[in-house]
Amino acid sequence: MGSSLEVKEGGIHKQGTGEKVPYSVTTTRWGSSPGSSAVVAYDLADWADVTTTLFPTNTPTESGDKISLSLCQAVTKGHTYRIEVYFKIGTAEYETHFFVEAVR
Repeated sequence: MGSSLEVKEGGIHKQGTGEKVPYSVTTTRWGSSPGSSAVVAYDLADWADVTTTLFPTNTPTESGDKISLSLCQAVTKGHTYRIEVYFKIGTAEYETHFFVEAVR
């Protein structure tokens, strides 16, 4: 995958309804060499799990201290989504999140 949009924990990112965005998370604050990463997406309107809609491929990859998510797509205008990223470093398990606000 080419370059990605690095997100900060708790940050809100605007995304157009026709866009497909490759987000990434840096794990430096927790350590390097993350593994076993997984992504779950919730629509804040009703807390429905919309992972398969927003991330139909959903195969995050790890390299160094960076987790690259699959393309985020098919967002609905006016909706805000909570994207949760789970990962392990050694035997420790972590979770971080960010928000995607659908516009246009």
